[in-house]
Amino acid sequence: MSEKSLVTKVILAVALVALALTISAFVWLHTQFPLPKDDVAVKVQYLEQYVAVLQILAVGVLAAILTVILPLLLPEARDRFERYKESRKAYSRAKTAVIYLPDRVANAADMKEAIKLVEEAHRELHFAETFENVIIDRGYLAWFANPHLWVLYNYWQISAVAEVLRKSGWSAMEDRGIIRVRLSKALKVVHNYFGERGEKRAGEKWIIKVDSKDKGDVPRFEKEGELKEAIEHELDSLMSEPSSNNGHT
Repeated sequence: MSEKSLVTKVILAVALVALALTISAFVWLHTQFPLPKDDVAVKVQYLEQYVAVLQILAVGVLAAILTVILPLLLPEARDRFERYKESRKAYSRAKTAVIYLPDRVANAADMKEAIKLVEEAHRELHFAETFENVIIDRGYLAWFANPHLWVLYNYWQISAVAEVLRKSGWSAMEDRGIIRVRLSKALKVVHNYFGERGEKRAGEKWIIKVDSKDKGDVPRFEKEGELKEAIEHELDSLMSEPSSNNGHT
């Protein structure tokens, strides 16, 4: 049972009890202290007493509601605040990891360190994905044209970097300029596909493929297949070019 439904049920239960008490109190008062029929002044005093009793009951009911509900709401509010705080941190770490990944990989000492950096960026992004709904609801992605594709956009940037490393067979002795150019061109494929702020996929909703479950590297979305092919085609073209054309111009 969710906290929200529990609180609703508690309020309804207390309201029903309050209504029963109010009716019982009114019937008891009316039975034990019937209103005078002739003396208007005394009748008014009786009515004032009735109202005073009902006010006391109302205060008691309110106190009962607060006593029951506050212990339920306070932990929920605290948990929600902590989740908001964690979501902001996760979003910032993932965004930073992806933005600086190409430069960090190009400056890595060797392939082992470069792969470690890619894995680290993947972990940060996957952690941020666990807060995806909160990140979107809190407006952190207001700058991105299609917030629901932000995780995929970053996933494919990381994948493009990983593909460069896989196809390059890079070692510490290779020209860093070549690696930078390959990284730049591979990422450009992703940016051209999504737009650097998601503007080229604004309003799109990618549907998960039914046959993608438990199939390893099979794309989860129909449109990812064409993006994967575009990245691979671009890198294959780069690999076939002479090294002098891949370095700094």
